[in-house]
Amino acid sequence: MFGLLSKFVYRFWKEILLVGVLVSILMTYLSLQMSIKTDLLVLLPHNDPYSQRYKELFTGETVSETLMIVVDIDGRTFEAMEAAAQIKNELEKLTGIVKSFRKLDTISLMGPAGIMLTHANLFEKLSSTLNFLNFLIANPAAVDFGIIRQMGISMNKVMDLLREMERIESLDKYALISDDSQILTMTVVLTRPALDLAFTQRAVSLLKEKVGAILKPYGFSFGFSGSHQGALDSQRIIFGDFSVTTLLTLGLITVLFLVSYGNISITLGIFLTLVTGSVFSLGAFYLIFQSLEFTSSFVLALLLGLGIDFGIHLSNRSMEYLLENYPGFNALSRKKKQEAMREAVQYAIQSAGKGIFTGALTTIAAFLSMVFVDSPGLQHIGLMTGLGISLFFVSMVLLLPGWLVLFSTFMRIRTPKADRERKREGRFRGYYSRFSRWVILSTTLLAIPCAVLTIINFIHFDYTPTKALPDEIESIKTLRALQKHGLGFSVDDSIVAFVEDPLKLYAIEETLRKESKYIGSVVSLATYLPRSVIEDFDSFRQETVRVLNDAQNAFTLIALKRLNVYDEIEEILGILVKSKNFAHFAELLFKSALFPPEVKDFFTMEIDGKLNFRVYAFTNTNIWQHNRLKHYVEELNEIGFQFYGYPIIYYQITKKVISSIVFSVLVALVMIVVPVVVTLRDFQLTFLALLALILNLVILFGLSYLFGTGLNFMTLLGLPLLLGMAIDAPVHLLLRYKDERSKGSQWHTDDFLKQVFLGTGKAITLSALTTAIAFFSFLIASSPLLLEFGVMLGTGIMINWLLTFLWVGGIRIAIDQKRKTEGKQE
Repeated sequence: MFGLLSKFVYRFWKEILLVGVLVSILMTYLSLQMSIKTDLLVLLPHNDPYSQRYKELFTGETVSETLMIVVDIDGRTFEAMEAAAQIKNELEKLTGIVKSFRKLDTISLMGPAGIMLTHANLFEKLSSTLNFLNFLIANPAAVDFGIIRQMGISMNKVMDLLREMERIESLDKYALISDDSQILTMTVVLTRPALDLAFTQRAVSLLKEKVGAILKPYGFSFGFSGSHQGALDSQRIIFGDFSVTTLLTLGLITVLFLVSYGNISITLGIFLTLVTGSVFSLGAFYLIFQSLEFTSSFVLALLLGLGIDFGIHLSNRSMEYLLENYPGFNALSRKKKQEAMREAVQYAIQSAGKGIFTGALTTIAAFLSMVFVDSPGLQHIGLMTGLGISLFFVSMVLLLPGWLVLFSTFMRIRTPKADRERKREGRFRGYYSRFSRWVILSTTLLAIPCAVLTIINFIHFDYTPTKALPDEIESIKTLRALQKHGLGFSVDDSIVAFVEDPLKLYAIEETLRKESKYIGSVVSLATYLPRSVIEDFDSFRQETVRVLNDAQNAFTLIALKRLNVYDEIEEILGILVKSKNFAHFAELLFKSALFPPEVKDFFTMEIDGKLNFRVYAFTNTNIWQHNRLKHYVEELNEIGFQFYGYPIIYYQITKKVISSIVFSVLVALVMIVVPVVVTLRDFQLTFLALLALILNLVILFGLSYLFGTGLNFMTLLGLPLLLGMAIDAPVHLLLRYKDERSKGSQWHTDDFLKQVFLGTGKAITLSALTTAIAFFSFLIASSPLLLEFGVMLGTGIMINWLLTFLWVGGIRIAIDQKRKTEGKQE
């Protein structure tokens, strides 16, 4: 197969380059249309009832259309409220961007009807106070100062309620100052969701400009938080990490190639092929997926590190051919240089094609095994990487030879110095003669405690995720400031339960507070209503209907109409009369126009055509540290209610991913073993390559646990990836070893050492370094998630490189020595 392919490339290299350039132009245009989604919900499984309900719960205005303005006021409360009034008046003029300002006091948010219901027992006080006042006017001799004092207290409470209703639209309902007078916050509801990034970018920029201009004379600093600012921060971080890691990987690989070969022509050919493979991949991703996601934003850097491997082996074989067959290459004419390079790339495809094809197949197989993970985001990683590796393979096999031939007219080959080569050969000979057995024994013994540590690592799996975004971004810093001053909570920490029967609300609140050591506060409709309203609804209804009917005196009518709540009272009265029980009353109440839509969304949700009541619970500690997430969710499962929230969904996803990855690893092993067996055609060599792969994983995960890096969601994700990447090095070494031995060469001869360990060994080393560079480039990523992922995989690649030379090569030579000794004895 590769013989025919090499002849095709030899003959049509010009046409292949032309087609490649034209397709690259089209793919570059498509690549520029690519966007990056920041919605982490792509990690949720398809068609999972719990996940679908979670998506319904955490979408909508309550989450996705709000923006919090947080101002550092440093105790200057009067000036802060003055500035808040200006902000509210100015931003409300932006009708295309700002929908409304949200009240921060839940009771006020409920409107007049909510205030009256939360103070339902005061209606009776109003009626009895007025009735008693009429009685005293008619019977002055019945005056008792104790009764008058109680009447005064009742009247004060009634007046407080009336004043509260009168101030329902006052500024302090929209602008909230922390108890320590350090922070002021306002919440704005925008007209479009945060995932509309074009709108979000324009809206947030304009709002910052307006707010900044208002606060500048006061000298106040401010920040934004909420979903819109979070979406922009996520977009900036993800796009920045994508750009920086990709460009850094491309640049470092190019420099490494130039230093290794000292040849600008080869380096330029490799660089252009890498760029071509990149735009091919991005263009294909756009055609198939339309966008990248947070979880797949590192894929291109990964592809650069993996795709260069094919070019390294082809370039290395081409240089070997030229050095051996054209020692005077630099003195040739341009035409003869091109002809020599055409022969060289033909030889390279014939000799190295089988190995790099096997490497491509095993790596693709490992990544495609991720399609079995029950998570669309992770499936996309597997599909994108598998497709990208295929495109890089095609680019390197078809386009790189053309670039090498084209640039060969300017090429000058750096001839290695003979004495330097002899020294290197001597080092390899000395190592494998004297030390390899000790290294093999030490490495094998090291694997025993590492295997124990690996098992412990898996047993103590850390369900606490590494942060996807750094704490330094504006949305998180602002949220932390709110939490520090007691004005905010994170959706990432909250959970919600849904209850059809509102009579159970108090029981759930009490159970959560009593049985969970991680829950600090609980909020539901029951939090704001007097307990008697829910638990003794019949008495409440009869008494309230009587009070409202009896309180129709002139004073009451004037007061209630002046406050514009008389109509609400009449509607409440009508609902009370119709209600069979509290559940029926609550259903009619929330279906009426008495409550604003945001109140209905906050307290209730319609599920399967039935009205359900929400119960929110907020943690009193950071559950995202020290594996508290696992204990927290397990504790919730024992309480007996069905909860929803990011902590639970993350825990469930992680458990599903664990089982899926275990299955995908088994699938990957099968898919890897088949091409390795076909390529090596030797059971012993195949077993040795696979044993080295397992040894690599054992040492990596064992040492990572020893040095404090536990196994978590992202590091576990690296397991199937390493299977595909790490198998390449031992396969290439063993395949070249087998080829040289088939020629009759002995391992200790200069030519054998030169071809296997200096020739293919150099390609393996460059391949390991370029792949490690791709992963270690994540060290400069802003996302801690990518950083940890990159360090783990980069370390795994370097351990694999050491094992390939010191362990695999040593064992193979030890076997040959043993066979040679046994042959002499016979």
